[in-house]
Amino acid sequence: MLAKNLTVPTALFLNRNSTIHEAIQIFRKTKLGGIPIVDSSNHLIGIFTRSNLFDCLLKGVSTKDTLVDHFITDVLYFKENERFNNLSELNQWLLKARIGQTPVVDLDGKPIGFITSDYIIRFLVDHIKSFCQIKNTQQKSFHQIKQEELYEINGTRYTIDSIIGKSKVMEELKRKALQAAKISATVLISGECGTGKELFAQAIHNASDRCIKPFININCAAIPAELAESELFGYEGGAFTGASKHGKPGKFELADKSTIFLDEIGDMPMQLQSKLLRIIQEKEVMRVGGLRAKKIDVRIIAATNQDLQKLYYDGKFRKDLYYRLKVVSLNIPPLRNHLEDIPTLVNYFVQTYGEANNKQIKEISKDATNFLQSSNWPGNIRELANVIERAVLFCKDNIIRLEDLENSIVESGLNICSLNNLEKETILQVLKNTHGNKSKTAKLLGISRSTLYRKLEGNNIY
Repeated sequence: MLAKNLTVPTALFLNRNSTIHEAIQIFRKTKLGGIPIVDSSNHLIGIFTRSNLFDCLLKGVSTKDTLVDHFITDVLYFKENERFNNLSELNQWLLKARIGQTPVVDLDGKPIGFITSDYIIRFLVDHIKSFCQIKNTQQKSFHQIKQEELYEINGTRYTIDSIIGKSKVMEELKRKALQAAKISATVLISGECGTGKELFAQAIHNASDRCIKPFININCAAIPAELAESELFGYEGGAFTGASKHGKPGKFELADKSTIFLDEIGDMPMQLQSKLLRIIQEKEVMRVGGLRAKKIDVRIIAATNQDLQKLYYDGKFRKDLYYRLKVVSLNIPPLRNHLEDIPTLVNYFVQTYGEANNKQIKEISKDATNFLQSSNWPGNIRELANVIERAVLFCKDNIIRLEDLENSIVESGLNICSLNNLEKETILQVLKNTHGNKSKTAKLLGISRSTLYRKLEGNNIY
């Protein structure tokens, strides 16, 4: 969500030559905690707060004096196009930074209003009430909370009901995930790219008693090394050149009483690994430039597509951290190891993308389904979803057929160059499964025997 959508608008502002008396008049008529100060071009240059006013009155400053020496110039503000993960995380940030009202400026730097913690809290209370009512009602599923509403509450989109798959291995993983949600132990989720590691992490958070707090998501590979420490652990005012004098809470502080998800943990620098180990052991965090550690209560879920055991043998990952993270371990299998879930996944994606694109897709043909089940899927469920989404777009009527997959398959990067190759591989696979029985093969492919013979001849299969 964007800052401009959360802004309480105001057209009130002063300049450096305005008087303290003018500021008093605005404070008397409004509930503003601070008044934006602008330059001759109406660009934000500072803020005059009620605390500044009290200081002036206590020092005996005349109300006829200008604001030139009495307003704050080092101001924290948001641009209108700044995007937030969720309101709960934003509120945590405002509370940790002790900012009641934060100015919002447009793209030209002109003030347009404030984001206030009071507004955020009122909004959250309304959503959390409905959230808790549904979660505590036995007759209804927690899954009925819309993804958008769930995202606004805590920054997630998925619950345990979002995990599609009825195979034995997936049912066991869901059972373990629900067990993990009941405790606060660290969880290590491993699996190839596209298997759904973050989906499981969000499901654990939403099944736990921490669910109304923000789900803090960190991609360890995406944070520049020079910024990683201050981003994760925060910093005190003036800790380094360019640091705000107000300081800034880190992600671990924002995750207090909640869950932090460390994606691609195998890419975390060694220096940060030792600090993470201390957080797990001592349950406290030290800001950059800080003198005193702060106690925190954080549930850590880490994920990786690498072999952490090999990394610590190679000296690239701390062995003690590895075992601290792996209290509860979930190993998400690649899609090729539970192909029986493909029909269920395909039906879900067909319905989802059909509705999103206003297309009435009734079903997917047997030969198309059989091909999908015979593929290797190196990109796993994410790749399957992309293939189905494109197939929905290319579909000419209300049934997705084998030929509708052609463009989709080619774009996805599977080792198929044309529809003929696609048909040939599918037919050969089904013939192998039926031990050469052409009647059974035609039935499984959803085509007539005459059509099968024509395709056999066209693909030089004898």
